[in-house]
Amino acid sequence: MVARRLAFVALLATCVCAGAASASDGGSGTYTATGSTYYFVFFNDGTTAWQYFYLVGPPGTRFVGGGTISEASPRCAVGEPEARPDEIECGPLTAPVACGSPFQLYVSSTGAAPFTRVGDAVFAGSCAATRLHALTPPAIQGTAVVGHTLRATPPVSSARPGRVSYRWQRCSKQACSSIRGARTLSLALTRPDRGRAVRLVATATLGGATVASRSGKLVVR
Repeated sequence: MVARRLAFVALLATCVCAGAASASDGGSGTYTATGSTYYFVFFNDGTTAWQYFYLVGPPGTRFVGGGTISEASPRCAVGEPEARPDEIECGPLTAPVACGSPFQLYVSSTGAAPFTRVGDAVFAGSCAATRLHALTPPAIQGTAVVGHTLRATPPVSSARPGRVSYRWQRCSKQACSSIRGARTLSLALTRPDRGRAVRLVATATLGGATVASRSGKLVVR
């Protein structure tokens, strides 16, 4: 099985497509996904074979890597793990990835650094029919004390939204209201926040669909 995998990837890596660029390292890729397992197809449009490659996923995902010779990473299995002839299988990933997110592709024709970043591996399917919903809400980080600045990580949605807007809210026991001008991923805490709770509301929009997700509340000291 190992010999078969290596032979497959060597064949893939040496493919020089029509209209190839003159650069020694060039290329791109596509992928599809089933759950948290990802299936990649790479296209080498350079002039030499790739010896190694690695992939970097969107923020929050674990490093995905592999080598066309050494199979150095346990997170990528090259060859035909699902009996598909044009497949490199990676995953599962530990964090949700929004539909359509790109993966950065780095290659080396020498098998050594430096690696060259070529075209991203992009989603080969369609996200148009994906129902928009929040996979993870925004999360606040920092010390909730007046004079400090809170920062938040953005939410992850089931599909890549066309736009995401943010608004911080100040909350009492009865209700929450928007803080004027607070529309980014950071919030500088001021005296009116003392003794109140704050939270971030993120609103993602894709086509005609809109979904809001809310962070947990932090009480400001």
